[in-house]
Amino acid sequence: MTNSVVIANLSVNDVDLFIKKRNCEVIVDSLLDSVLKLPKRILSSFLPPLNHNKQYLFTDLFGPVVSTLMLISLLQYGFYCKKIPPPNAAAVKAVPTVLIYYVAVSLFIFFASWFVQTKLKILHVATLVGYGFYGCIITLLFPFILRILHDHVFYVCLILFGGMSCIRILMILLFSIEMPVARFLICGVIGNSYILFLIYLYYFYIHPTYVFRNT
Repeated sequence: MTNSVVIANLSVNDVDLFIKKRNCEVIVDSLLDSVLKLPKRILSSFLPPLNHNKQYLFTDLFGPVVSTLMLISLLQYGFYCKKIPPPNAAAVKAVPTVLIYYVAVSLFIFFASWFVQTKLKILHVATLVGYGFYGCIITLLFPFILRILHDHVFYVCLILFGGMSCIRILMILLFSIEMPVARFLICGVIGNSYILFLIYLYYFYIHPTYVFRNT
């Protein structure tokens, strides 16, 4: 009887250990799959969808987390590298700026989409906005590397990389929203906020000499 109890306990422990190992393997496999697919998804974040296909709405948060961290790091480093250090430079942080924009735009798209009865989920919206940050990163990276006082490089990158990333977001929203008036309003707000946000980030954090008076 005692041997049977010991065997039963060992069996339960073995099952628990197997389940834990299996869960760890699933997590590792999922993470590796996200890492391997990340370059392709970053590339696709600049390509507008050609039809209404669900594959263009990714549901992973690995890419958005990476883009958010990269954008924050670029903005913070670019701000510290300004040729004319603004007053209170040590108190300026890029984290609140990026996170407030991310949360505000995601919530606006989600609730606006819910109001007009689309099928967009909050995870789809968060992923869509997060992958849009790669357009911001590329747009701001070239002016930061070249360190040219003229703004021509930024505006060219804004049209090319920022424009393509913004167009992708807008086209996915157009495919998801059926009401013409809602399409116009939501896409207008998102498109303008994306471009204005990029311009603000460039002059406040990346431009080598521009300083806001109240910084």
